[in-house]
Amino acid sequence: MTASADHLAKIEDIVKQLRTGKEEPQARRLQIIKLTNVRAETALPNVQNLVNDKMSERPFVDLQKPSLIADSANNRLLVTATESQIKEIQQIVKIIDVAPEREAMEMRPIRLQAKTAAEILPMVQQMLDQTKDPTMNPQMAPKLIADPTGRHHRGRSAERFRPNRSVGRAV
Repeated sequence: MTASADHLAKIEDIVKQLRTGKEEPQARRLQIIKLTNVRAETALPNVQNLVNDKMSERPFVDLQKPSLIADSANNRLLVTATESQIKEIQQIVKIIDVAPEREAMEMRPIRLQAKTAAEILPMVQQMLDQTKDPTMNPQMAPKLIADPTGRHHRGRSAERFRPNRSVGRAV
């Protein structure tokens, strides 16, 4: 057989494993994974669940489970695992560590004529709550704010959640 010394050593290890039926234990190491879009303590439970699912698959069944610890102060995960486990964990973190959805918000004052903002706001907020899209990010939901004079309220909403103009005017 012709191969480099490194490849020959790997081939010999594979042949030994096939003869004995056991893999040699893989070395574990510490890997620090920095998070940029989510907090470590918030992401850890989701990452841990996905990692546990992945580690029950064929190539990882006989390996020691990886250790994941949240370093909240530095917003990173401390992972102790084998090289192949670390690669899988990094892929899972890429899926979880995503930037939140952002849309342009617009604020617009609405002049009230017959009632004060304090009287109108609860009713309008209730209507908004009943008609909101359940899949919408809660941070993007419309918000109503009473003007200190009581004669206006300000509505702030995302472009896609503007009320239908034909509904009528606030009274």
